[in-house]
Amino acid sequence: DTSGMSVGDEVVVVASEGMGWFAVVLAFVVPFLLLVTVLFLTIVFCGDELLSAAVSLFSLIPYYILLYIFRNKIRDKISFTIEGKM
Repeated sequence: DTSGMSVGDEVVVVASEGMGWFAVVLAFVVPFLLLVTVLFLTIVFCGDELLSAAVSLFSLIPYYILLYIFRNKIRDKISFTIEGKM
């Protein structure tokens, strides 16, 4: 309930623990696993470490493009509530 609150009030914004973990997985775990997997595979198949590092970094671009494309679906899964004034 936002009654009694006005613009500029300091409030406590809360999200569930599950939503926090979901955000951590999307922001850190998936990109890390993608980076390490692509790095490992390109080193094994190509052997050039510099090229492998570049390819693994560039492999993150499609991931972040997909995050952007599905931002509305992600936004629907993550919600915040206002607990009250500080």
